[in-house]
Amino acid sequence: SYHIFYQLVRAADTSKMEWGTELEGKSVGDFSYVSQGDLDTSVIEGTPDSEKFSITTDTLKLIGVEDVDIMSLYKALSSILFLGLAKFNPSADGESSSVADPALIEQVARLLEVPPDQLTLGLTTRTMRTRGEAIAVQLNEGQAVDA
Repeated sequence: SYHIFYQLVRAADTSKMEWGTELEGKSVGDFSYVSQGDLDTSVIEGTPDSEKFSITTDTLKLIGVEDVDIMSLYKALSSILFLGLAKFNPSADGESSSVADPALIEQVARLLEVPPDQLTLGLTTRTMRTRGEAIAVQLNEGQAVDA
């Protein structure tokens, strides 16, 4: 459920996992995808989100999910939070867009372990396939935000 995002952010400062360094010092209010709800509620059913995060991690291990896969999952979830902050600048003609904050894209690329230029391309273009041919189409600002 979406609660994992709250748990992830609130556990980052106490967790010694690699993904946590990207979230250290951040609060739920820093991320648009989770800042819409009740930001003061960090305890559900008497258990703090950071503790629920430990329970979630332990449960994943209990059912046989390997540590490396858990780390990949948490990095992907962290990436989603950061991508929610991405903004795009329109080109002069409005037909294409560029990333407004390249440092944010570099941060997400590190988490996803992909080259930043490939991530930027993936966020600002789409690929159309016609009769076996692939054509890259530039996304305007609105399309890039929606993608």
